[in-house]
Amino acid sequence: MTWSEAEITILTHRSFFGFPYTEHCIYYTDNTPFGTLTGGTPATLNIGSFKFLNKETDSVCAEPVWTGSY
Repeated sequence: MTWSEAEITILTHRSFFGFPYTEHCIYYTDNTPFGTLTGGTPATLNIGSFKFLNKETDSVCAEPVWTGSY
């Protein structure tokens, strides 16, 4: 399965030497493979180490990884 046109914004509020700041990270999908759908009753969506694409935002943004079975 692939995923397109999703955009996720994550704001992380932190403190650096007592000074508050916010990390602003935007992630997106563009025909990005994210898992396998297995038939059955019920069917199962297996997501194996799916990585969102990172837009140019704060340099401290991590690469989020989503895994799981649903």
